[in-house]
Amino acid sequence: MVARTEKGQLGRFVLMLVSALLLPSVATADALGGIEWLVDKRFDVPEITVEEAQAILSDDAGNWLVVDVREPEEYAVSHLPGAIRISLDTDRETFTQQFGGALAGKHVLFYCSVGQRSSKLAARLQDAVRDAGGAGIANLRGGIFRWHGEHGTLVNAEGSVDRVHPYNAVWGRLMPRENPPDPKIENLEDT
Repeated sequence: MVARTEKGQLGRFVLMLVSALLLPSVATADALGGIEWLVDKRFDVPEITVEEAQAILSDDAGNWLVVDVREPEEYAVSHLPGAIRISLDTDRETFTQQFGGALAGKHVLFYCSVGQRSSKLAARLQDAVRDAGGAGIANLRGGIFRWHGEHGTLVNAEGSVDRVHPYNAVWGRLMPRENPPDPKIENLEDT
């Protein structure tokens, strides 16, 4: 019975999500909440909320490695303070070579636009983090879209900013608050 209920919820959610992504007037913060729910169901990765992440990074930043798995052009627009960017294609060996020595006793916080890509990479690398002596991993629930929506601090190479790369025109509709235009980002495709 539980499986049938979850399957029904998933079906209704997928219908709502498709509607939200295809019909701009329907896209709301609730659609991002639906993505968060789907990511949580799909990946066996611990999640932390923006509020939890802000508290942890404010009080205990030295014990966390913050990893942005978005594309270079997304990272260039804005990222969380102290975040390092790695490719979604990073494998266990490459990750361990680059960060293994810095992982002992630390937690790793992964994030992307909404949590999908970062959960995928976190799931793939969680054993590598543990084997390198890391304290654990977490995915930022709702990603940088939720972080921005809750007025989290964002930076880029020029300093503090208040905008997020929308990934593309469709996914950008999931942002829970207004995203100021950026003339450097042109012709986003609806893919």
